[in-house]
Amino acid sequence: MNKTMKTFTATTLAGIMALTTMAPGFASADSLSGTAETVNAIEKKAGWEQTGPTELDKIMQKENLSEVQFIRYGNFVKAQTTDEVNALWKGAIVKKAVKYMVDHSDIIPSKSLRNIVDKYGNKIIKAIDTAETYTWYGIAKALTKVGVPDKYADAIADFIVKFLL
Repeated sequence: MNKTMKTFTATTLAGIMALTTMAPGFASADSLSGTAETVNAIEKKAGWEQTGPTELDKIMQKENLSEVQFIRYGNFVKAQTTDEVNALWKGAIVKKAVKYMVDHSDIIPSKSLRNIVDKYGNKIIKAIDTAETYTWYGIAKALTKVGVPDKYADAIADFIVKFLL
């Protein structure tokens, strides 16, 4: 190895070791483990938590669909789009799962939800790409920002949070 390569390697290793000893939270994904719970607690405290049946609950009841059918569908989509889920890749995986859902809307168990996804598919993808947080509120806010009506944004956000996350 030449002198430049040795110097570069030594400097890089020293930097990595310094980072891991001085800031272990930055060096591991464990620092993100409580993020979703923290965001959900903040949303609940701010009064953004849903009370009563959601739009998705109304659709499921109207079409006589069970939560088990949606869970199976969510597991199918996850299996098609991911190999391994960890905290660092959650955003990318959500985007990939939602894009898969939009591209393969014909297998969504609910006809109403299928029609919503068919009509607003491009806007749903755009919203997921621009969402600041992958919580119900963050997704619903992003959906309404791109032009999905509130009623449908709530149902889509419920569906993503309950069955794809």
